[in-house]
Amino acid sequence: MTRNGFTLVELVVVIAIIGILLAIATLNFNSWVTRQNIDREVKEMHAEIMAAKQRALVTGQNYAVQFPDTSTLVFRRFSSSADAAGSVAQTKSLRYPVTLSSADPITFNDRGVMEDANDKILCVFTDANPAVDALVITQTRVSVGRIKNQGSKDAAACTKANIEIK
Repeated sequence: MTRNGFTLVELVVVIAIIGILLAIATLNFNSWVTRQNIDREVKEMHAEIMAAKQRALVTGQNYAVQFPDTSTLVFRRFSSSADAAGSVAQTKSLRYPVTLSSADPITFNDRGVMEDANDKILCVFTDANPAVDALVITQTRVSVGRIKNQGSKDAAACTKANIEIK
């Protein structure tokens, strides 16, 4: 007796296996996309904060970076030391919420140095495990990093000791 094809049961089993593999691949792809988006957003914040620091140095005006809430980034320019409110230079909506170690604005003086002596830490908590998900801002440097221990995913885990600088 010769066989000239596949049985219906064999075809159903193969289609089920293909469906399971596609489901796994889709989940992995979605996780990969989330990791890449967080990486990109943190690197964009790094570039924009560095640009504000450079603008402060070049123009001789103070610039401030503020986070009025966890999903908004505001850049302010101060025309003089008497200008307390400043003017909004740029506003950006963030796709992933940011946790801050301090609610105080990050202000760069006319020499491009952060005025506050305390380091500022920005964290993006997620289960996606991205390559970079934090910024460490010191008086003279802005560095990207990775959160070592996600912990409770709140300000208590957003510390310089918990960040691995890249």
